Amino acid sequence: MKPTENYRRQHNEIVDIARKIEAGIAPGKLPAGTGDMRGLMTTLAGKLNVHLAMEDDALYPRLKDHSDPKVRELATRFSTEMSTIKPVVQSYMTKWSDAGIRANPAEFTSDTKKLLGALADRIQRENNELYVAVDNAG
Repeated sequence: MKPTENYRRQHNEIVDIARKIEAGIAPGKLPAGTGDMRGLMTTLAGKLNVHLAMEDDALYPRLKDHSDPKVRELATRFSTEMSTIKPVVQSYMTKWSDAGIRANPAEFTSDTKKLLGALADRIQRENNELYVAVDNAG
């Protein structure tokens, strides 16, 4: 079992939910589906919070003390970058209630695409840079 297997599994779960959200913001889907959308958003936020907590509490502290300097540098960089994502997700969740989605579906769609794009980029970079380095270093 690779050291990052559980984190990769969590990434896959987050991506699956993000795809459902993307399908729900397709033209003609909002504002009728705001209840379902809000449920998906809540599920996404919950999975992200668990994932981020595991990284912050277990993964990054261990990697910052790793014997491989490349792993230490990547862990420090990714940890610093990640500290900005959690407040963005919290702000998004607060802003986009059912009523907010119904009142401004175009802005909601735009904000959602930006958030999901940032998460997809982050997941891709973690999977292809940080996790590869960790798995290779053992």
